[in-house]
Parts: sequence; C-alpha cells; structure tokens
Amino acid sequence: MSMRDIVVIGAGGHAAVVADAIRCGRDTVVAFADADPAKIGWSLQGASIVDEARIGASFDRDTYLLANGIGGVRDTTLRRRVQEQLEHDGWRFATIRHPAAIVSDHATIVDGAQVLAGCIVQAGAHIGRGAIVNTGAIVEHDCTIGEWTHLAPAATVCGDVTIGAGSIVGARAVVIQGIRIGAETLIGAGAVVVRNFEGGGTLYGVPARPIRTKA
Repeated sequence: MSMRDIVVIGAGGHAAVVADAIRCGRDTVVAFADADPAKIGWSLQGASIVDEARIGASFDRDTYLLANGIGGVRDTTLRRRVQEQLEHDGWRFATIRHPAAIVSDHATIVDGAQVLAGCIVQAGAHIGRGAIVNTGAIVEHDCTIGEWTHLAPAATVCGDVTIGAGSIVGARAVVIQGIRIGAETLIGAGAVVVRNFEGGGTLYGVPARPIRTKA
C-alpha cells in the first residue's frame, strides 16, 4: 500500500532517477510536472507529464507531496528557485531516501534532501535542505553538506569536511578530510581537493586548483 502520493517536478534524467527512488521506497509517483510545453501531455515511466504552472488545478496541496526532479550539473540555481517558489505557494517537498542507500542513524537528513541509490552517509554527517547525494557518493563522518549542494555520482567527501551552500562536487571528485569549501563552488569531475577554498568559484585537477574565483 502506498505511503505517500508524490508529483515529481521536472521530466528529465534526474526526475526519472528520483521517481525510481520514490517507487523503491514504496511510495507512488502520480505525475511529473514540467515547464517545457513540448513535454506536457506525454508520459514518463508510465506517469503523465502535466503543466508545472497548473499543478494546483489537478492536485491538492494537502494531499500530495512534491519531489524536486530538477538536477544541477553546473549550477543549482534553477533547482532552488523552482522549489522555493512552490513552497511559497504552499506545497511541501518530500525527503527522498533510496532504500539501497546506507545512512547512519546518527546522520541528519534535512527535509527536502535526496539520498540516492548506493550512497553512504556516515555518523555525524549533516545533509542540508534541497541537497542531492547522488548515486554511489560517499559522505564520511561529521561532514556538513550545505543546502542545495549536489554531490555527483561517486563523489567522495572525507571526514569533517564542510561544503557551502549551492556547491557542486563533480563525479568521482574527492575532498580530503578536514577541508572547508565555500558556497557556490564547482569542483570538477575527478578533482582531488587538498586545501581549503572558501571564496567560491571553480576547482579542477589533481591536486585541485582554482581556474575561476567568484567575483
């Protein structure tokens, strides 16, 4: 029996992954909602794609939850803006936890965060609002992952790391223990971060070096 009925915002690749996680958790995806007119009226994974601007006409805010299916490859701004607007309109967003994720009972997953298949979140870790811990990512003990941050597939964040809000840690990137990363930092795929970087901007390479700093 379904525990929650959820509408997924977005109808792209990340939305499909989020929908799989929802179903694996025995909840129901009742629809996808997208702003792209070319997608409206079609279906994804057997569920209809409806107009994001009109979800209130089809679904009751007190009955249905939303899940944020908007990804963030280089920027999480759109993901955040859409969710905050819908929350302002009275919608509630589900926290998504894939049953194949390993999450310590002593970790904190803030409402609206997403912890996807095969990832590991260890004791003392804090995953902020709207953050994504994507497929196979590792968050070690006592880390703080800021709100709206995206840890891409197979990223590794070692113990006692702090990553500021709105950052992206690319696929298979590694942040070694004790490092502090500022808000809105992009860490490229495969980079290895061995020094603090608190000013925001872009890091690439092994060891990671800034190629762009935030103005």
